[in-house]
Amino acid sequence: MDRLKHLLAALGTALAVAFSPGASAAGTVTLLDSFDVIDWDPAIYYSAETRVVLNIYETLTHYNPDTGEAEPQLATSWSVSDDGLTWTFNLREGVKFHDGSDWNAAAAKANLDRVREMGKGAAYIWDAVTEITATDAHTLTITTSYPAPLDLVASSQYAATMASPAALEQGTDWFMEGNAVGTGPYRLVQWEKSQQVVLEKNEDYWGGWSGDEFDRVVYRLVAEVATQVQMLRGGEGDLMVSTAPADLLHQLEGDPDLVVGVFNSWLNIPLMINVGMAPTDNRKFRQGLTYIMDYAAIANDIYGGYGSVPKSCVPQAMWGSGEHDVAQFDLDKAKMLLEQSGVPKPWKVTYHAYTGRQEIMQIAELYQALAAQVGVEVELLTGEWPVLWKKQTKQESAANMFAVLWWADWPTPAGWLETMFRSEDPIVFNFSHYSNPDYDVVLDEALRLQGSDQAMAVEKFMEAQRIAYDDAIAMCLVDLQKTILHRADLGGVDYNAAYETVSVYNLRRM
Repeated sequence: MDRLKHLLAALGTALAVAFSPGASAAGTVTLLDSFDVIDWDPAIYYSAETRVVLNIYETLTHYNPDTGEAEPQLATSWSVSDDGLTWTFNLREGVKFHDGSDWNAAAAKANLDRVREMGKGAAYIWDAVTEITATDAHTLTITTSYPAPLDLVASSQYAATMASPAALEQGTDWFMEGNAVGTGPYRLVQWEKSQQVVLEKNEDYWGGWSGDEFDRVVYRLVAEVATQVQMLRGGEGDLMVSTAPADLLHQLEGDPDLVVGVFNSWLNIPLMINVGMAPTDNRKFRQGLTYIMDYAAIANDIYGGYGSVPKSCVPQAMWGSGEHDVAQFDLDKAKMLLEQSGVPKPWKVTYHAYTGRQEIMQIAELYQALAAQVGVEVELLTGEWPVLWKKQTKQESAANMFAVLWWADWPTPAGWLETMFRSEDPIVFNFSHYSNPDYDVVLDEALRLQGSDQAMAVEKFMEAQRIAYDDAIAMCLVDLQKTILHRADLGGVDYNAAYETVSVYNLRRM
C-alpha cells in the first residue's frame, strides 16, 4: 500500500511538471550545474545546495554587498538593546509558506531552535544565542551571551533559512527524499537524483510578480563542464552555475550569443594540510610543502587572470583578512626546509582532488609536477566532492592534502577561520585536522568582539591567522572573481558575494 502511495505521488508530481502553466519553453529557464543537492534539510545543508535552496527558502535579513549591511527580507526591521545583548526582529506580515501555512514568530523560533538543537551544518553561527522568544505573532526576540551582529548572522546562506513548521515536524528523512517548503519565489516540485531539480513559481509569493519572470526553473545536473558549455552554445541551457575553464571563457568572449559575466566575490581556494598523519605531522615538512606551489601560475594561467595571488587564506575582499607573510613559490627554500625537517626519504604525500571542477584537478597536477622537482612524490586520489569530503573528515581515510573552493557562511572572516581551522569534533570542514588551544582562544576573542568592536576584532583575526600560518596548516592558493557564462538573451544575471546563488527571481528573457 505504501509503495502504491509513493508511485501515485511520483506520478502526480510528474504530471504537475509536464502540464503546469510554466512548463512551456518560453516560461522556463534552464541552469546547468555539476553538483547535485547533498542535503535537503535546511538545518543541515552546507555545500553547493545553496545554489538551489536559496530560490526556495528565505532568511530574516539579506546582505547588501554595496552597503555592507543587512536589509529586510522576512524581517522588516530590527533593533538591539544598548548593551548589545537583546535583539528584536519585527517580522513581515501576510507571508505564506508554500504549504499555505502562515509565516510568523512561532515559525521563526521553531526553525532557529531546531538548528541550535541539532548542531549540524553551520549551526555555530548562532553560538552567542541563549534564548529565542516569540514575543507575539510577528515579533521575535533573541537574547545573546555577548554582543553579536545578529542582523548579519540572520542573513547567512546556511543555518538561517526558514521552513514551514509542518515540514520541520516531518524530520530529516522526509527532507532527504527531496522535499522543501519555504516562503521563497519558487517551490520544489521534482528532484531526480543526479539528473535534475525542477522548481515552479510560487503564485502567492509576498514579493509579487511583474509578469515577465520565469514560471519554471530546471537545474540540469551535468558532471562535465565542457558538456555544459556545449549545451549552452546549442541552446539547451540558459546559464552555467558551474564555472567554465578560464581559457574557454576567453575564447567565448567574442561569441554574440553568449555573455561572460565577471563579478567581485569572496571565493578562494585554500589547500589544507593534514597535521594528524605522517609525514605532514611534521611542521617544518609542512612549511617546505607550502613553498612548492607556483601561486602566480594558478592565478594567471589556470584561472586566466580571473584570479589573484592571495595575501591571506581569507579573501582580500573580506574585511579582517589582512596581508600576511604567506609562502611564495621558491623551490630552493622548499627543498631546504624539507631536508631540515628530518623526515626520512623517500618523501611521499597523498592529495585529494575532486572531479567536476577542471581547475581543482589542474592545481593538483601542477603541484604534483613541481613537487617531483624537489623529490616529493604526490599521489593524486580523485573522486566526487561529496565522497572526498566525507573521506577527509576521517583520519583513517583522509589524505595529506585537500584543496577546496571556499565561500562565505555569512559576512565575516569566521566563515574561514572558525570553520576551517578551529578545533572541532566531529570534523566537518577542518580538513587539516588542526587543534591548537592558543589559536582557538584568540579566535574566540575575535568572534566575541566582532559585534561590539570591529577594529579590535580585526586585530584578533590577524593574530589568529599568524598562528595558523606559522603552523603551516594550509596554503592560500588563489583569490577569485566569480564568472558566470550565460546566453545573451538572458537578463538580470547578478551575483552577491555573500550568496553562492543566482537569484532566478531577477532573471528575465530579453
